[in-house]
Amino acid sequence: MSKENHGTVRSGDVDIFYRRFGECGAVPMLLFHGGNYYDSYDWTDVAETLSQDREVVAFDARGFGESGWSPSKNYCHAAHMADAIRLLDHLDWNAAILVGHSRGGAYALLFAARFPERTAGLVIIDYCPGIGIGPRGMPIVESQSIGNRPKVFPDDNAAQASTSRFAASDGSAYRRRFQGVLQKVEGGVIISKRDPDFSNQIPIVPDATPALRVGDMWMELDKVRAPALVFRALKSTAGYTVEDLHRLQFYHPEIDVVEVESGHDVPAEAPDELVRGIKRWLVQRDLDRQIQHRR
Repeated sequence: MSKENHGTVRSGDVDIFYRRFGECGAVPMLLFHGGNYYDSYDWTDVAETLSQDREVVAFDARGFGESGWSPSKNYCHAAHMADAIRLLDHLDWNAAILVGHSRGGAYALLFAARFPERTAGLVIIDYCPGIGIGPRGMPIVESQSIGNRPKVFPDDNAAQASTSRFAASDGSAYRRRFQGVLQKVEGGVIISKRDPDFSNQIPIVPDATPALRVGDMWMELDKVRAPALVFRALKSTAGYTVEDLHRLQFYHPEIDVVEVESGHDVPAEAPDELVRGIKRWLVQRDLDRQIQHRR
């Protein structure tokens, strides 16, 4: 396995934490984690395997994991895009293959649509554009939502059940890691590694960065020019419905689709199938030979 290195880079009003795997080789990959209490740690096993012939970086989004919580509560879409740009520049990557799971799939898609010159390829894992950026059926909110309190769960099991994580057994490394982010409070436990205001779109302190207006994510997908791959988790209730899949295949027949026997937490529940699917797609699309990138 490749050695993991940690680092941070300043972006706006936060320090972005990242995990770096592998060495300079084929086209690098940037991994975006999900929103339901996920972070870069959840990519570790997959990142190690993918980094056998390239650099792979998984990072914690602002307000998540080991990255800073924005003092100005700036979690707008533009801030997330700026963080990814800052990280690519810091790594000296001209372009990368973007891999996003769940809410991370939304931001990887948005990045690919708005920054095609920095996007070598796009892999979306159990994220459907019909969801928007947030739970299915929830409109894309561009209002202020601050002062939220972390949800208190009666015990570890209730906290685990509230997430879309793979239901790992007690005593497993995966379950122990999840328990490590729990904090005891009066009445139970909270999950401590996510700012409760993580979805706020209007910061307390006005940001000079132009606002990034996001409407229909299907329209964002229409803008993507890089080769794309979609993973559909067959046991998930969070991703593609049959109708969504038909829409994707009708309007975007150029996008490859891989179906896996997994729940929503594909990187944990079906890591081998995920890696095989990505590697097969890289060969079929001949991405590593076609894309030129700066180191």
